[in-house]
Amino acid sequence: MCDVTSHPTLGSDSLSWPHHDSLGWPHLAGVSARSLRQHPGRHWHTIDQAGHWTTYVRAIARLFEQLHADLTPIDYEWRRISALPAALRAQAWRLLPNATRGEPPRFSASLWVQYTGGELQLAPAQLHEWNATDDPETGDVIESAATGLGKPTGEPLAWQPP
Repeated sequence: MCDVTSHPTLGSDSLSWPHHDSLGWPHLAGVSARSLRQHPGRHWHTIDQAGHWTTYVRAIARLFEQLHADLTPIDYEWRRISALPAALRAQAWRLLPNATRGEPPRFSASLWVQYTGGELQLAPAQLHEWNATDDPETGDVIESAATGLGKPTGEPLAWQPP
């Protein structure tokens, strides 16, 4: 595990950001924290030009250390293995018996995104043509479908680092 405090570059406090969140993620002017977290590669040039590359790398190292020390309560690898398109469709048809033709595929796409924690473009190709929706009315149905796919009792549907 990397000890950022003793690393010659990462341990330096010579650079500071105007604002940080609880994990030390920097906030750049004109760049939302959500965008920075979801698409850090798009902002690398901005971060480097602002002179904050070292601080950004230090924040990433802290996040890795925290995730290593406190493992996630979800086995995402198993979820991606068990979320095959046929299994997703079976859950959709089981839980949406009166569904119209487009609802089960759309539900399957939403279930894949919420169950695996992945982006829809990383899903199996059969799900790419459908939009995942965050419909609050399907929350309980998504939870039931996740259980049907093998989510252990007591395991949360979603998780974010503290």
